[in-house]
Amino acid sequence: MNLPNSRPHNNPSVGVDGLTPVQNEIIGFMTQRAILGMSPASLRELAAVVNRSISTVTHHLKHLEAMGFVTVSRKAARGWRLAGDFRMHAGLVRVPPLVTDPLDTGQAEGFISLPRQLVGSGEIRLMRVPDAGMTGSGILPGDLAAIGIGDTEFEGKIVAARIGNDIALRRFTLVASTPWLLPDNSAFRPIIGTDADILGPVAAVLRSL
Repeated sequence: MNLPNSRPHNNPSVGVDGLTPVQNEIIGFMTQRAILGMSPASLRELAAVVNRSISTVTHHLKHLEAMGFVTVSRKAARGWRLAGDFRMHAGLVRVPPLVTDPLDTGQAEGFISLPRQLVGSGEIRLMRVPDAGMTGSGILPGDLAAIGIGDTEFEGKIVAARIGNDIALRRFTLVASTPWLLPDNSAFRPIIGTDADILGPVAAVLRSL
């Protein structure tokens, strides 16, 4: 599967009481890389992010290790990583990736870690956006859409719908009690949703740059 390979912005996504600003920057950068499915940061990368020397970063990492926020494998080139307990504290949720049908977990290999505040509560599955039907909403073919499986509030939301053997993202609406699946692209036609199977609403969309 293709994971985002862009460098996270220098903007910590996690703020922890009791840590120095530099330590919070380190934790934030490491968390962002974990969210994006990237390899652990090297000491050189961490030093560049916080604008400190490698020795200073190592000093902070040892303090973070003592407090249980990070762990280290001394034999690995990129040995510093978030501790498992802190990954849970940071609100990351493991999501099965890249399924053609978000209900078929047998197609998934591995997991992507995503922030719970991004995808919300409940069961989440990922699917590759199959067409250009929702480009007017900024959703492009090939994007990853996080689908809230089991959610039942659809009105006005973009949903994943199984139509025959295909799955499409469309906006759900009721017209005189009849469900319609509307595109946000004039090249596509509205679909009567009477026979469609609504899998769930789109909780978030991810894109590799």
